[in-house]
Amino acid sequence: LLDPHNEYGSCFGEAVERVQLADMSLPYWFLTFEEIVETLIGDAEKFSDEVDVLRDLIPVAKQHFSKNRGGAGGARRALKRGERYSVDVPTPYLISDIMHMLDTHMGKLGAQKDMGAFKRLKARIESITQDPRFDFMFGNLTVQDNLSDVMSRLFRVPVAGKPITVIQLMGLPAEIVNVLVSVLSRLAFDLAMSSEGRVPITFVCEEAHRYVPRDGTAGFEPTKRALSRIAKEGRKYGCSLGVVSQRPGDLDPTILSQCSTLLTMRLSNDRDQSIVKSAVSDASASLLNFLPSLGARESIIFGEGVSLPSRIRLSELPADALPAAGSTAKFSEAWSEDITDNTLLDTIVNRWRVTQETEQPAAAAGEQGAPPAPPEMGAAEVAPAESNLLRRKAGFGNAPKPSLRKQPAG
Repeated sequence: LLDPHNEYGSCFGEAVERVQLADMSLPYWFLTFEEIVETLIGDAEKFSDEVDVLRDLIPVAKQHFSKNRGGAGGARRALKRGERYSVDVPTPYLISDIMHMLDTHMGKLGAQKDMGAFKRLKARIESITQDPRFDFMFGNLTVQDNLSDVMSRLFRVPVAGKPITVIQLMGLPAEIVNVLVSVLSRLAFDLAMSSEGRVPITFVCEEAHRYVPRDGTAGFEPTKRALSRIAKEGRKYGCSLGVVSQRPGDLDPTILSQCSTLLTMRLSNDRDQSIVKSAVSDASASLLNFLPSLGARESIIFGEGVSLPSRIRLSELPADALPAAGSTAKFSEAWSEDITDNTLLDTIVNRWRVTQETEQPAAAAGEQGAPPAPPEMGAAEVAPAESNLLRRKAGFGNAPKPSLRKQPAG
């Protein structure tokens, strides 16, 4: 369950595994190239030069990490097999290697005007890796191939008495939420498909119009594709999608058209009502005339989940089973009282800044101790289709073979 407002952590008692920002772990090397570009660079069209640089560096960093992890024998075996690495395959690599390669290649460039893309990319990486809000992605000092461990916690395999995972997203930067949802939905579908239906998953998106908006220019395209894939193909593999939104008119119509069962509460907006009415048959349309006048906990349900479209009243839940925002804020009561707590504003500011007691991460997440020397990018190290900006600006076609020797600290 994606929880953008941290409302559902206490609703399910002991049956829930809460994944908060402070203890979340989703390493950056899980991300596809589109997702890492969105995280580190942002507008791919505006900063196309930085995208080209990153596209060339990531495969080399992956190859370098793989060779060093296997020692001298692993390096010889990798060179003998002529291994190549894609920018999209979830293979571990070090951000520190990316940074060192940027420094090395900036030193090779003679003209200052050609260094802009390298400088901007380095500055952006330094800014992101030092931001405590990104610790869940860049904060680990070591890089390990822990894909199974992360997925075990997120998707409850084994269940261990907690079948529900609530991903609490409040406090995450807006630019990273879409990337996180893209990764989680992609992993959910791949897990269900690879398990051949043995691990059925329901992926629930609260405030779904944030991730799959109707406006084609808004949102993050990989997130839309990943959620659309679950909506279209997920039922074949045991992966279903729950879409929760107060504004169905702002949702992507492709996602809505794939919903087989709809539970509709009070809607007063004409556009939202027309969207819902377009999804039901003419015989049931008259029932939807009650949408503007539905009371608290009343709903109209139709689709495959019920035999006939029905107007129902949901059971009233006890207070400990309600979301944190289940009750409306008491405006008049709060305004009639004076605030006497002198530390209240400090508490609010600290919460706003998402301060952490742990030490700030290093400028670049890498191995403990001194990072290895960056590999030189030779003609055999970069795939022909990806050797574009770097070859033009730094002359990598004539660079020597990569050196796997580690340099001493400092």
